[in-house]
Amino acid sequence: MDNYNKLELLLVSTTSVIQELFLIRWLASQGCEWTNSKSFGDRLIQKLSKLKNVYKNFQKIQREMLQSGDVNTWDITLITLLLKQPIFEGYKTEADITNENTVIEEASKIRNQLAHKSLKTLNDDEFMEHVSNIRRILGVLSIPQEHIDDMCADARKGAIYSHRRAVLLKDEGNLFYSSDQFNEARDAYTRAIGVSENLPNDLLGVLYSNRSQTYIKMISKKMSDTEQQSYYKLALADGLEAMKQRPEWSKAFFRVAEAYRGLSRWKQAIDNYERFCVLEPTLAKSVKEKLDICKIMANIILIADPEDEEGLPMSFDERIKNWNDDPTSDGVMTRRRWMTREALRTGESYTMMGHRYRMGWDTKIDLNEAMRCYIKAKNLDDTEGIYWLARMKFRGQVSDPDATAGFELLEEGANNIILDERERHWVAVCQYALGSSYHNGLGVEQDHAKAEFWYTKCSQESHDAVGHKAEYMLGCMYFTGDGVPLNKELAVAYWKQAARGKHPNAMLQLCKYYSDERMISDANEQVKAMRHFGLSESYIEQAEKITNWVKEMARKIDNRPILRKEHVSTLKPDKFTDEILLPYVAKSALARKIVEAKRKHAELVTVLTTSVGDMPLKCVDLFFEAYQPDVEVVHQIGPSEEFVISCKEILSRGNITKESDRKLRFCIAQSTRDETSVLWLEETIKLYPDDALFKNLLSNVYGFLQRNEDGLKLVNEVLKNDPSNRDALFGRATHLKHLGKVPDAIRATNDFLQSVEKDDRKRPEFFYTLGLLHYLQTGNEDGTQKFLSYYEQGKKAESDLLPCFLPYENNVKTQADFFAKMIRLRL
Repeated sequence: MDNYNKLELLLVSTTSVIQELFLIRWLASQGCEWTNSKSFGDRLIQKLSKLKNVYKNFQKIQREMLQSGDVNTWDITLITLLLKQPIFEGYKTEADITNENTVIEEASKIRNQLAHKSLKTLNDDEFMEHVSNIRRILGVLSIPQEHIDDMCADARKGAIYSHRRAVLLKDEGNLFYSSDQFNEARDAYTRAIGVSENLPNDLLGVLYSNRSQTYIKMISKKMSDTEQQSYYKLALADGLEAMKQRPEWSKAFFRVAEAYRGLSRWKQAIDNYERFCVLEPTLAKSVKEKLDICKIMANIILIADPEDEEGLPMSFDERIKNWNDDPTSDGVMTRRRWMTREALRTGESYTMMGHRYRMGWDTKIDLNEAMRCYIKAKNLDDTEGIYWLARMKFRGQVSDPDATAGFELLEEGANNIILDERERHWVAVCQYALGSSYHNGLGVEQDHAKAEFWYTKCSQESHDAVGHKAEYMLGCMYFTGDGVPLNKELAVAYWKQAARGKHPNAMLQLCKYYSDERMISDANEQVKAMRHFGLSESYIEQAEKITNWVKEMARKIDNRPILRKEHVSTLKPDKFTDEILLPYVAKSALARKIVEAKRKHAELVTVLTTSVGDMPLKCVDLFFEAYQPDVEVVHQIGPSEEFVISCKEILSRGNITKESDRKLRFCIAQSTRDETSVLWLEETIKLYPDDALFKNLLSNVYGFLQRNEDGLKLVNEVLKNDPSNRDALFGRATHLKHLGKVPDAIRATNDFLQSVEKDDRKRPEFFYTLGLLHYLQTGNEDGTQKFLSYYEQGKKAESDLLPCFLPYENNVKTQADFFAKMIRLRL
């Protein structure tokens, strides 16, 4: 073994020592032993997150190592970073810790120098210098001298740590692979293979298999055919070596099959896929599509060239050998020969060829050629081909896009005769697409009754993923009364059927439904089912968040006090007295709105304080009518918690009109300005996608949470339909200002000022804002003059307000007053 590998082995042993040091420090400072588990990884991340600008500076691969919680997989660089952080109190003196950290950092530098060395060699002098430094480092870390001697001797022999080093390099390669760093992953697997000639066959098989898959992942469509083929050949060589090391290992056969498929050697790919299916019958379904494609392609080649140059029949193996051994062709010529002869015979084959051109399988993407193949498949009544031709027409991916023609094609596919399970699946796909077209008015006039008909037919025809998707959509329609009679029981029944088929959105909707109905145990069971079926963490996190939130709400509802007048204390009409308002009612629309809102508030308080038992639904109507964003009769933080709890209880009971549902959701959304409110509003907007009130409200909440990009996107949607919407204009100007887009913010602020009434309470603030924006944009004499001009207009706008809004105070005005004072002092 050369000096380079000997030093690497010594560094592996040193890393083990430093890993042990981390465990000792953890025990001393935290009072408990470290356990290699995700929970301890999360615990450490939580501690690091509390330190300013520490955790966010960790690289992605280092964060993944931390999350695993397995200290054995942490490299020396990561542990060096960790040991420098001030979370290990109670361990030795500060001077001792500093000395240890200094030498650990030296070890990390040696490791990095070795890793970045272009030539993987070391002369004897370099080797001895590094060994001497490592001996000194280990001595500072209190390692006994005998132990240090043993470690150095073992490294020189290159025997004891070979297996462990190969495993560590394999794990390193796996981390690189999971982070899409394929070049680094390949290098790590290559180094692992080269550690020793005496590695176990099982480990070598895994290493060759992993490197084979990495070669395939390194292939990109930007490469030439020749480059792609060279990587597939490397992958094939490693796959065959993995098969040699582990002759009965299913994954080795799969790797070989993938490489043969990339080389267009279909027969060999088929043999290895079939062998994989025999060894792994439970996974056979996962490779069915690839196996079918290979069989079709192999059949095409057989049809394409039935005779050799002398006119004699050629066997399949002879023809494959002839093409693959041709020095002028690496498989490209093979594909061109049967392509130019158009030797396809079945609708399914034409469809597969259409996929090949549409997706760029082994060739360049050619949508026109894909359409030609799909048309041939359609002429042979292949439903899959019909569906994809319709989809291309819908999406405008053809020379003659036509949504109506696409719709007619879907009708043809949906009514095709079912001959086998494949045909059944694609007929159901067409039926679902028809339902979606009618539901959304794509290529045809919107018709909810026909949408319900085709969704139902699809759910009855198919029991796979597309059928469950149709069941989910039926559930959504019946749950909200979307073009069909409101029927929550039927909706839940459809969602249950879809959930049994592992449809993620159906399972999430069931969780929400159970939570709203306070069926906490059923909601918890649903979350368990989602985890059992392996749904993505994002779905599970949403479900858990909803369930936990409802548990807390249920507890509060159970302990809810009787509603009294003080429970609407956030309403503040007393500021707007009759003496102030009455003189202005005749000439001011704003004064009239305040009077009306005040009257609704008084009625609300009366109903709340005189009703017995649960809160009447009328209170929701009154609160909704009293809320006027440009008046502030209702305080901006919204209704009280008790009021909101009562609203949630009414909503959970159901059997209310769509308008009442909307008002209840509005009252609840007004309760907070946090992520809970965001969740609630996002769900509400799905039910009321064209409701500007909810979009403006969510945009406002995004502003509180400093998510101004999201808020800006929402108000732009509102302004697209209603360019004069006051709240959306206000929101756009505010978001642009906070995003620092000064020119756009100036334009948006001008738009707001031009659209609002003279007595709008926000006019002074926006004049002050406009002045400050001009000053910030230039900072020169011109900006100063513009600021002073707008500042004076802001002062004048204050005098236009109703007396009930005076004195006019806010943060923007305070800032503008300060700037004006400073400028005048300077002048």
